[in-house]
Amino acid sequence: MKIKFLGTGASEAIPAFFCGCPVCESARKNGGKEIRTRAGVVIDDRLMIDFGPDTLLHTLYTGLDLSKIKSVLFTHSHSDHFYAFDLLARSLYSGEGAPNDILKVYGSAAIKNGLIDSVWYNKERVFDRISFCEIAAEREFFAEGYKITPIGVIHIPTEPCFMFLIEKDGKAYLHVHDSDFPTERAFAFLKDKGVKLNAVTFDCTYGLIKTEYGGHMNLYQNIRAKERLIKDGTADGNTKFYSSHICHKAGSFDDIAREAGKNGIEVAYDGLETEIL
Repeated sequence: MKIKFLGTGASEAIPAFFCGCPVCESARKNGGKEIRTRAGVVIDDRLMIDFGPDTLLHTLYTGLDLSKIKSVLFTHSHSDHFYAFDLLARSLYSGEGAPNDILKVYGSAAIKNGLIDSVWYNKERVFDRISFCEIAAEREFFAEGYKITPIGVIHIPTEPCFMFLIEKDGKAYLHVHDSDFPTERAFAFLKDKGVKLNAVTFDCTYGLIKTEYGGHMNLYQNIRAKERLIKDGTADGNTKFYSSHICHKAGSFDDIAREAGKNGIEVAYDGLETEIL
């Protein structure tokens, strides 16, 4: 299972549009790993997690080939993860160059409603090349040969939001984006399934900020979540841990990576690829 981080930033990206903080100024000057576009991950070039407003940039600079993407999983409906208008370019009304097969989209009812609401004409054609499947927490389904289990997270009070457990060929990846510290129910669910995680990506929006805000995590919560997964036997010393979805107030890449590395966590950056063997 190959995992590629397309974008690793929070909603404002780095550098943030109107910001002159040291992290944003360094990103403008030095580029490299300090640049963070809005979040997205692709697995084996065919299964995508979230489709945000920087997807065009990902096709230009990370080698993402959208013609190979057959299914998209959505964690929630915030626009940095779900940019409906661009996704609808897959539909017939946007032209004849789109692939002829059906793109399968999985998410809450908020995703379906967002797709419909983003079209200002020909709403009946929204799903001509997109099929939508509503998903629910702890109800597994299969897509592109992967067994996928959505697990509820705390993020938006008004809609279901998910982390995703993705399994194939005896390998397991846990994607935890836009989530508060996982609930006891989530930890217990993973433990009861007897899953052994090969890789985990944590939301790390607040990085080195020690204050804990709702709906997202900082690095220290990532460390605690890692320790809990290992304690539960869901992960072990061979599990790869990543921190991602990082905002410009969280610290520089080097500062966060230094602290994360002390605790066995790698800080993801745009374009990072890892493989579960």
